[in-house]
Amino acid sequence: MASAWEDHPKTSVALLAVAFSFKLQTIFLIPLWGGLWLVRKLRFSHLLVFPAAYAVAVLPALLLGKPLADILGVYFKQAGQYSYALVFNAPSLFALIPYGVDVAQQPLARAGILAAFALCLFVLGWLFFHRSRFSGAQFLAAAAVLALGVPFLLPYMHERYFFLADVVTLVWAVWDRRRIPIALLTQLASLSSYCVYLRLQYTMPVHLFGQTWTMALEALCILAALLLSLGTLLRRRDDFRR
Repeated sequence: MASAWEDHPKTSVALLAVAFSFKLQTIFLIPLWGGLWLVRKLRFSHLLVFPAAYAVAVLPALLLGKPLADILGVYFKQAGQYSYALVFNAPSLFALIPYGVDVAQQPLARAGILAAFALCLFVLGWLFFHRSRFSGAQFLAAAAVLALGVPFLLPYMHERYFFLADVVTLVWAVWDRRRIPIALLTQLASLSSYCVYLRLQYTMPVHLFGQTWTMALEALCILAALLLSLGTLLRRRDDFRR
């Protein structure tokens, strides 16, 4: 993102492709490159760098004998691996559902996917309608909204899928100290969920009405960070320091 904002669009798209070759969760921020096109920070032709850079990134695996079909289809296989529960220790919207409550999983999963898609469209629409007076700080706010909001709304999320949100909100807090509360809320939720995975027990267990509400509290921290980020994005440009 920084490369594109500093007038190096091809480098930005190439780095995006390399990131995508390593981790599927890059898709949480991919809509921002559509936003960069909308605010005229890159041309549509620059996006053609993506498949070229991705091909170079996967070339070593191909040369070492991995079938091309396996390389190109790895993310499709991963997408179908974790569909037997709505959430996997992630501070997402579905962590607010009490443990053991019987819910219609498929309709809720589809609703979450549609909500995440709608959030992406909203952010892109906001970028488009404010493209003539858009700032780098507002673009960083849009990145935070997507990095927090997309995994928060999607089903089948793991705790590590908020790593992008950890990084983006930390960068934002360094950029503007007024965003430190957003970073703290995000880091607190992530650290708590990571500790559950690494230690196989809740670090700060909260019990009420016979239920453990630690994951729900983590999800509320992410929700608060998301709402603060969204509120910052929707402010006038004059409210931004840079």
